[in-house]
Amino acid sequence: MEKSPRFYKTHFDSFESEYNNAVWDLVRKASEEKKPKSVFYQSLNYINAGSKFTQSLLDAQSLQIMQSGRPIEIRWDESKIYFQSILLNYSPSIELAALRKMSEFSFFDLKLVQLKIKKDKIVLEYNEDWAAIDPYKFFDVMDDLCNFGDYLESYMVKKFNIVSPNQDSRTFIDDKHVDAAWVLFQEISQEAKQFLDEFEKKRWREVCVEMFWNYMQKIEYALQPRGFLKLEIRNALGDFGPNNNFETMYAKVFTNFKKISEISKINFRSSFYKETAFMPAKRVAYVERTKLHFDDYLKNAFHYRSKQDHVLTTLYLNTAIYTYLNRYFCEKELEIYLRNLLLKSSMAVWKSSSDKLYAGLEKYIVNQNTIYQESVQIESMLLNVISWFKRIGR
Repeated sequence: MEKSPRFYKTHFDSFESEYNNAVWDLVRKASEEKKPKSVFYQSLNYINAGSKFTQSLLDAQSLQIMQSGRPIEIRWDESKIYFQSILLNYSPSIELAALRKMSEFSFFDLKLVQLKIKKDKIVLEYNEDWAAIDPYKFFDVMDDLCNFGDYLESYMVKKFNIVSPNQDSRTFIDDKHVDAAWVLFQEISQEAKQFLDEFEKKRWREVCVEMFWNYMQKIEYALQPRGFLKLEIRNALGDFGPNNNFETMYAKVFTNFKKISEISKINFRSSFYKETAFMPAKRVAYVERTKLHFDDYLKNAFHYRSKQDHVLTTLYLNTAIYTYLNRYFCEKELEIYLRNLLLKSSMAVWKSSSDKLYAGLEKYIVNQNTIYQESVQIESMLLNVISWFKRIGR
């Protein structure tokens, strides 16, 4: 394994739109003027770029929005606003472990919204006085209802076989497109397995951990999974958090890789559906946030480079880019620039790949304005080269 991993472009179109940043000034103005009802409908327009709500919405006194095929009900009166979304079906036969897990979610994961049992349904619920509504609180409520609600629903369905009334209403992507994604998934997984096996033989344990982290971020970038596969990746990422020591992380590399890479085709197919998300899971990448992200990675990469560890440097900075693109929305020019860095470092000897990634990211940190002067034509050219190599390899 003398060369770095391949770059794979995204297979599916994104299922989420960016925030409507132009509306944020209106949200903030309404908050400063103590107009919580204006904060409400303008925040909806900010969260979802396709929304065009006006003050007339307030006369309706209710609204249903769809988050990945799951309805979220919002209603209001003169004094309060109420939120509710049905997640799961409930029956008295649900095992105690499931109830304990839901209690854990309520106490440790949900920021403001509450998880409740109401008759034969398990719901997310929140209500608040209008006077207490501000943009940040509203954002946290919607994030609980939309993004964490998606995760919580998928987790309980998979882990405890609880039925969701939303599952059957979703329209899954056509078989032909998913079959092509399955082939791509197998290619990425097989490549990662070859690297992991080689690194383990050499007892490069830190490199194994980084290779697995790189694999998860690459799957996320190339396929943008939802449902089952998204859940498996998120659960695995939880084993590699800052609170886990290195020995714990290394011990779980191969177990988690097996879980993800050997997912059944049925579960894989269930991870891709057409319903769009009302609220995006990604965050807005402001300039300072972006520089901080890559600056942190470059500091550690400098340490690896000082030891002439070009393999770890390459994987680490490769992961830095995938993680950023998976986590944030950014301006198109920067996205193209970062994608080109991945392309230029793809299937190159380790030192060359390491040098290209480090120099490219350092260039952005020093002066991000100069990076957009590079031609984007390199992207299509390198993709053609990669396709040519892949045909030879077969």
